[in-house]
Amino acid sequence: MKKFRKGLSGLLAFVMALSAMLCNMAVTASAAGDTPTLWVVGDSTSCDYKESDDATYYYKRVGFGTKLKEYVQEGKANVQNLALSGRSSKSFLSENNYKKLMGTDGTAGMQSGDYLIIAFGHNDEKKDDAALYTSPGGTKEDAGTFKNSLYVNYIKPAQ
Repeated sequence: MKKFRKGLSGLLAFVMALSAMLCNMAVTASAAGDTPTLWVVGDSTSCDYKESDDATYYYKRVGFGTKLKEYVQEGKANVQNLALSGRSSKSFLSENNYKKLMGTDGTAGMQSGDYLIIAFGHNDEKKDDAALYTSPGGTKEDAGTFKNSLYVNYIKPAQ
């Protein structure tokens, strides 16, 4: 229970710091001149859960991305939570939500002036699952590493 509370307090501190940043940031218009989008990609720590998910848990599971829109001042940014439970930075690439982020599904996707929050990590460490695993070592230039996966597939396109 102590580990859970410590993890929860760390997550709450992150969300509070993020919300303070979002409330105070100077938001620039997106390429279309509209309100920018705050995109969230990641795993179970950030995803939305349906009302029927985890019905046997004492408390309903909630990823931080679910509540993020409550901390963004109205009109400052639109929150688009694309995170999916059980995904890694590698496996997320095959999802329709990644295509939506990149705009390769026929939608606009990320635009200039938008923001991207990346919340992957704990599924990337699963060595026994080749579809998820990325190596924790190496640099952003080393193919197959976590750093490379984040840099090539998320950070560079966001820039």
